[in-house]
Amino acid sequence: MNKLTSLLIAGAAAVAAGVSTASAQEPIGADLSFGYSTDYVFRGADLGSDLIDIDLSYAGALSEEIGYTVGAWFATADSAEELDLYGSLDWELLGLGWEAGAVLYRYPNTVGVDDDYEVFFGGSTTIEGIDLSATFINFHAAGETEENIVELGAGTSVNCPISDKQIDLSLTYGFSLTDESSSIDEYTEISASTDLALGTAILTPYISYINGQAGFDQVIGGAYIGLTF
Repeated sequence: MNKLTSLLIAGAAAVAAGVSTASAQEPIGADLSFGYSTDYVFRGADLGSDLIDIDLSYAGALSEEIGYTVGAWFATADSAEELDLYGSLDWELLGLGWEAGAVLYRYPNTVGVDDDYEVFFGGSTTIEGIDLSATFINFHAAGETEENIVELGAGTSVNCPISDKQIDLSLTYGFSLTDESSSIDEYTEISASTDLALGTAILTPYISYINGQAGFDQVIGGAYIGLTF
């Protein structure tokens, strides 16, 4: 664990201590997380090292059938900054879970780089204890390049053989539907993580193997600390 990670965990623990009394009385349902990763990899593309990020989100209900989530994600990696604003709706229909939403990608300190944005739609279900999902993503880079992407996911939890903890396992496979000029070919990510109680917060260390763009083939790791208030 490096110094930056230690500072993030210490800061999050202090925030958790400060909000624990209020959240026990009247929680508002917001989630806050701090994270560090050895590399910033997005859809198989290596975007830098030493990723530090903060995510704040809120989930609520529009009706008994439809829920929503809104949030903001801020990150730094190799001195570059990124701010993502996102929102989505979720519902159940025909025995499946459905989600549709949009993300705006902004780059505050990068001169000459326009915003990116995407809209997405996906479905999910659970079969024999395995969570399965499929998502279609329409991504626009700098308002000029359009990319259509499909992401398939699978996840499950298993008991750790040397402790009473559960290990969460996930597999993501993505590929582009765009022609040969696409910047994305295909990418695969296999991850393992576990949740550890840290006072009123949850610490989640993880490790991932990623095979992605431009020959990227690497194991990365990191940890997140999250709390609800």
